[in-house]
Amino acid sequence: YSPVFKLLLTRYNHEKYQPYIDLGIGIALVSDTKIDNRNLSSAFLFEDRISAGLTYDVWDFYIRYMHYSNAGLQTPNEGIDIYLLGFNYTF
Repeated sequence: YSPVFKLLLTRYNHEKYQPYIDLGIGIALVSDTKIDNRNLSSAFLFEDRISAGLTYDVWDFYIRYMHYSNAGLQTPNEGIDIYLLGFNYTF
């Protein structure tokens, strides 16, 4: 679960598009503590995320960075980083 706070960049607002930045921090529960060669040491993890995006009419385009780790509560704490490029269509 990760609540996300969205900052609309209203200075650059237009009739059809809206740029934004969002930030979130929360918790995650994973079923496997080893992903590829990464040892997460715990099924209970913390999630950090940051995104930048542009909503255009019914489309949403974004780039996102997410980090999962156990915040040093157990060793090793190798964590995992995820980079996303995505889009959504609202209908």
